[in-house]
Amino acid sequence: MLRESLVYLAANRRQTPRLAATTVAQRLALAAIVVAGASAGAQPLVPALCPPGGAFHLQVAGWGPPVAGNVPMLKRTLVNFPEAQCNDGSPAVMYIRPANAQNPNPPASRDWLIFFDGGGNCSNADACLLTRWCSGEAPNAEPFDRAAKMSSLGTLPAIRSPGGIFSVPPPAGATNAFASYNHVLVHYCSSDNWTGSIEHLGLAASNGTNFDMELRGEAIVNAVIATLEGGPTFSDPGPARELHARPLPDLLNARRILIAAESAGTGLRQHLDRLRLELEAVIPNVDVRGVFDAGMAPDYSRTDIDWSDSYSPGDYDDFLNGTAQPVTRTFRGTNDTALDASCLDPVYTAVHDALGGDPLSYGHPQACYWNTYAQLNHITTPVFVRMDLSDPLGARPFGEWNLYPSRDAYWAALVDQLTVFGADPPPASVLEPPTSPPGIYAPNCGQHVAIQTNRGFFQHSVAPGGAYPVPLTFHDLLVNWLNGLPAGPQTQQIQGDTNPAPNTYDPSFCP
Repeated sequence: MLRESLVYLAANRRQTPRLAATTVAQRLALAAIVVAGASAGAQPLVPALCPPGGAFHLQVAGWGPPVAGNVPMLKRTLVNFPEAQCNDGSPAVMYIRPANAQNPNPPASRDWLIFFDGGGNCSNADACLLTRWCSGEAPNAEPFDRAAKMSSLGTLPAIRSPGGIFSVPPPAGATNAFASYNHVLVHYCSSDNWTGSIEHLGLAASNGTNFDMELRGEAIVNAVIATLEGGPTFSDPGPARELHARPLPDLLNARRILIAAESAGTGLRQHLDRLRLELEAVIPNVDVRGVFDAGMAPDYSRTDIDWSDSYSPGDYDDFLNGTAQPVTRTFRGTNDTALDASCLDPVYTAVHDALGGDPLSYGHPQACYWNTYAQLNHITTPVFVRMDLSDPLGARPFGEWNLYPSRDAYWAALVDQLTVFGADPPPASVLEPPTSPPGIYAPNCGQHVAIQTNRGFFQHSVAPGGAYPVPLTFHDLLVNWLNGLPAGPQTQQIQGDTNPAPNTYDPSFCP
């Protein structure tokens, strides 16, 4: 098996604009190619690796024909970047839709939404093969088919019609300010939160199967930006191409770029400052911001977490060095170029080492591997965050590891974290404050993500009354934040709690 990987030029926030002023496409052209040979006895990630009679679907639920009347997004395969591969070695793909896609006459929009999809991850051979690729297999069965999040093959369609922020036209009774943006939705198929950079040859699962697998999230991120910087971009050849009357314009003419993600896609936070620096260096006066749905559960460095009852990991240092380090560096092969550069700076070694409360602990650079810690302390690009207070996936490890004595304690910690994060000015404890206050939307709907759903994006809100007599939707809060309204009820709303009953938090308005 022949594989290729790229060695990218490091991008550091402290670089001068002169050093940074190259497009991603130009830097990719300078990359060195490394060729690796296949491990004897291993097989590529194919359906035949799953147990006989086991569940294997490689389907993408809900990605069927376009909704009647909607302008669909068209598939674009990243064929010019052989290193941008899914877990099974198939090429990465994205879906695109230029603003005014079916009308060639209006001038091209200069506003962009570049969205990196989510869908879980895996961190060892068994999890990647048995739980994810062969999804549905007991005892590690997951709630839906994960194989489609590891490949661009199977039933991956030529067109998509996602909802929520991508709704064109918006649902009845709603206005979508983002319908006039150029839309890019990147299919998640690397299982590495978009940060991996390794080829595994001969991974050994517990059932005796040896297999090869790619973890190339960083290469896919860079290939997407390089493709968009390369000029007008059409869909894959075929009848679907005729659905759009105009190509996607050149990203280098952008006025505003929203780099957005949901769930596992929020690993893009690690790339955010680097991408902003690179884009600002080549696009005059561009406004680059992040929009992240989920992924902001209480950070494990919080002092109100009680590790004494946790069987695994045993404490914060154990989490950093026994979980974050081997998963990030060893299994995913994450390079420094896929992590927030300033967080890795040795100037923060003492501060990071002290996080665990043990004078002999080593928290640097391991603290930087956790996206939430980096977001709270080192990522300076302006961001809007949605985090459901009862996000079932966000809360899961805190229950499994018994880190808080009650659900009430978990809620209190999460609300405190979001409140501090949104403070203007930020507290002195923040090592690198953002350049402007974040936007925050924190309902209590028990819904993991909402940005691609019509109800979650256009209808849900915190409950009326209390601190927010005029509750606003995800859409409206995000628009207000982008329009520069100051930190306050117009850009930040967190569901409050008036219910004194144990483990019962006030619900939001979630029709």
